Amino acid sequence: MRAALDAYDATAATRTIELFVEDLSKWYVRRSRRRFWKSAELNDADKRSAYDTLYTALDTLARLIAPFMPFLAERLHRNLSGHETGAAAAGVPDSVHLTDYPETEAGWRDPALVEEMARLRRLVEDGLGDREVAGLGVRQPLREATVHGRRLSPELEAIFADELNVKAVSYVAHGDTEHEGVTLDTVITDDLRLEGLVRNVSRKVNDLRRQAGLALDDRIHLLVEVEGDLRRAVEAHRDHLMAEVLATEISFGRANVLSEWSGKLGGEPCWLGVSR
Repeated sequence: MRAALDAYDATAATRTIELFVEDLSKWYVRRSRRRFWKSAELNDADKRSAYDTLYTALDTLARLIAPFMPFLAERLHRNLSGHETGAAAAGVPDSVHLTDYPETEAGWRDPALVEEMARLRRLVEDGLGDREVAGLGVRQPLREATVHGRRLSPELEAIFADELNVKAVSYVAHGDTEHEGVTLDTVITDDLRLEGLVRNVSRKVNDLRRQAGLALDDRIHLLVEVEGDLRRAVEAHRDHLMAEVLATEISFGRANVLSEWSGKLGGEPCWLGVSR
């Protein structure tokens, strides 16, 4: 950003910001959502760390874009600083345009991790391409993905497995990093099919949470009226479903709710309701 603006090249600067915001949204906020809502307690260390990191990224972003997006930058700064609500800490400037332009923190750089994350994303894209060809949505769990290349670190392998929704990851030696690839085991067992059904239920429930105007970390009571395989799926994966939608209780049957949905999931009738 500094190099581009020093050269009076606002176009290059804005394109850099566009790429950064896309990464922040798709690969930090999205992947950290369980950290943001994992606990109702604000003093949870991991939850606090996730919020602090996001705050730092957005606060820096506001100052980066201030020279050419002054009003958006100001709104970001005032919301983040607490000036918008009168809760700002002492000494915090009331305008982003009274702050210094950010300096790079050299100690925050980790080129090796950035390179490995870029590699991970390429492999994920390859695996998602295989899913598309096979006609299998990402909510349908699969047994295994095979990486034709060197091993990922345990932390990145867990992200890879989660992104592709696979139970296991194996590796086949491959000397050419540029031509690494992924193959998927696309055989759907009954257990995998039921888990896929309950993931579709959780997607619908999270839609209902938004319709009800619930906060990201509000807990709910989930009501379900289903039969057949859908009921088997909910009963077999009750704990997973509760964790995904922040439900403290799941009940079978109808009642008065904040928001509801009815239709078909997996070809079977389904009614879902959300209450507090």
